[in-house]
Parts: sequence; C-alpha cells; structure tokens
Amino acid sequence: AIDGVLGSLDPHSRFLRHADGEREMAYQAGLLAGLGITFDEVDAQLVVVTVYPGGPAARKSIAPGDRLITINDTSVAGLSPADAGLRLLGEKGSKVRLLLERGSRFEPESVAVTLKYDFIQPRSVVGSYLLDATTGYVRLAEFFVKAGDETERAIKDLKGKGARRVI
Repeated sequence: AIDGVLGSLDPHSRFLRHADGEREMAYQAGLLAGLGITFDEVDAQLVVVTVYPGGPAARKSIAPGDRLITINDTSVAGLSPADAGLRLLGEKGSKVRLLLERGSRFEPESVAVTLKYDFIQPRSVVGSYLLDATTGYVRLAEFFVKAGDETERAIKDLKGKGARRVI
C-alpha cells in the first residue's frame, strides 16, 4: 500500500524496507557483490540500460536493450527496477541464472546466462566528454555515496580540456 501511495504522489520516490535498505547500503559499501547492470522500466518490462565495462554482465555479452524475464526461474513481472536490482546482489562468487530477451518483441531471441557475482565499484558518473570545444557533458546515472566527488572530478577534467559550460 505504501508503494502505491508514494507512486501516486511522486514517481521518483519509493518505500524501502529496512532489510532492503541494509542490503543496498552493504552493496554501496562494497560488502555485497553485483552483476554490473542497471535496469529501467519500458512498456512494463525491465530493460537493461547500463552495463558496467568489465563486470560479470559485460563478460557474458549482456547489452543495453536486453529485457529481463526471470531471475533464477522466477518471473520479474511487476518488479520495479530498484527491486530487481536488489534481488541481483549476492555474495562474491555465488551464481544467478537470468533469462533475457533481445531483438524484436514479436520474435525475440531468448538468452539464458549464468553469472557469477563479483565486486563492482558503483559509479554515479558513467560518462563525461566534450560536445564541442567549450561544452562538456557529464552523465550522472545514479546517486551513490561518492556521486558528488565523481561529478566534481568529471567537471574539473572537462574544464582542463577547455569546457566553459557543462550539461
């Protein structure tokens, strides 16, 4: 009921149960391992939006646009991206099975992968570059503990390359 109330008030708010909050903080502190993927909801499906280079998902060729169908043979239908992300945290070296779809929704290709959890350095800034000679671009994808430091470092780097303004 709380999720429903928050969802009707603000699409960017969510209720986080105590155990889930502890799990998320353990991941951010580097105590739990992950797979190196983030999701968003598109047309009521969980779609991969980010694959961290060098992470377990990247090593198994999971790509942005892939749609998550099951985690360990359990459907993810109705899960939010945040809830799915919390379910995809575990002890380093343990394994998880994912079923994904890619390609056309009418004739999708099913991809079953088994991934081994590994420590991922959570990054808030996932890209920064110059758009032109004076305009920098910083992509802030998440708000992890070091988001401010990462953003500041990216802006300083862009200024060093000649940026006078930043998007």
